Amino acid sequence: MLVFMHTSPFAKDAAKDPYYAPHLSFALPIHTNYTPELVHYAAWALKEMYRPGYRYMKCGVMLTELVQEGNHTIDMFDTRDEKRQSKLMAAMDHINSVMGRRTLFYAGSGVKRPWVGVSSLKSPAYSTDWDNLITVRAK
Repeated sequence: MLVFMHTSPFAKDAAKDPYYAPHLSFALPIHTNYTPELVHYAAWALKEMYRPGYRYMKCGVMLTELVQEGNHTIDMFDTRDEKRQSKLMAAMDHINSVMGRRTLFYAGSGVKRPWVGVSSLKSPAYSTDWDNLITVRAK
């Protein structure tokens, strides 16, 4: 997992708004796709890097070294109930697909979201959305 945060590199007054851009990259102790566990590690990393007094403008989480489910080395000391975790995640996904996105969500992601992105500014998904593929016709 790689967790990063930074202030604006374009701040007009570097004395008032110094640039600060920490990041933490680490391996999870055990492979997981269980969201509460991933949120736990991301929150831990943010707490480690956070310094009061800075005006942060961006933070993010990237997952690295992904493997297909079931294709990882099993840890004989792992005491997690993966079947229970899988059922919980499937139930959450099902409820959100039937009742609407963010019907169920993790409180750590914020209850109010005043910073909603502007979808009109996003770039087209030419390589991942069939409706955005360019059609070429021969004359």
